[in-house]
Amino acid sequence: MSRTIIKVESYSGYKADERPVSFAIRGRTFTVRDLLDRWYGEGHDYFKLRADDGFIYIIRHDRGADEWELVMMEKGGPAPLEDGTVVTALYSYNLLVSYSWRDFRKVRQEIAAILKEFGDPGPVIEKTVARGICGVRTTLDAREVVRKVRALNEANPISLYYTVKWAPADTWCASVMEEMKKALDREKVKIEKGEKWAMKVEKRRYTALHSADIIKELAALIDEKVDLDNPDKIVRVELLGKNACITVVRPSDVFSTAKPD
Repeated sequence: MSRTIIKVESYSGYKADERPVSFAIRGRTFTVRDLLDRWYGEGHDYFKLRADDGFIYIIRHDRGADEWELVMMEKGGPAPLEDGTVVTALYSYNLLVSYSWRDFRKVRQEIAAILKEFGDPGPVIEKTVARGICGVRTTLDAREVVRKVRALNEANPISLYYTVKWAPADTWCASVMEEMKKALDREKVKIEKGEKWAMKVEKRRYTALHSADIIKELAALIDEKVDLDNPDKIVRVELLGKNACITVVRPSDVFSTAKPD
């Protein structure tokens, strides 16, 4: 079975590596919000924790090799704020996968099999509030997954029977304008000086604002020039009920079996 080796920053008090404070999985860094449990085995220290993405992780430290490994990842329940208030966690998927109307169980099996082949044996795959779109939480780099899915489909077109579109999902927030602006402020750094861009808004189970109004408000935050026909980057705004996801991608970062996206 493949192992997922991770990088961990630890607090060292009475002893070295006393508890993790942050960790990185394939280049993505997570901050530890809550240390839920810890236990010690022969040669290994185990830590169960909640990260800033709302998920619960179990990681272990090999004391002899001084090496950290991801053991388990699962979706956590509502996380408390600093003042103790409990709020409903936002989505924290790093992939959105569209699928046909067929049986979701088979859709999930297809996604799981593909990600296992790529190196993630335990992704989280769930329905979202939008029919035909599932959220995926994988330890793999989302853009690399899309690249490999495209190559897989080119080599064997029938390998994707149920899934239709694969897209990275980077920054989640509440689907209210002020929160979306904050999310775009974090994402827009991916549009480099001199690059041209376009914006695409997809709304599902969301009626609060018209797409044109969303584009007008968010576009004002980006200084670079717009090119609707041949953009270097695309700002994808996915609205799924109370959740919004802002992601800046290259056109090739999204793969669709139906048509170019």
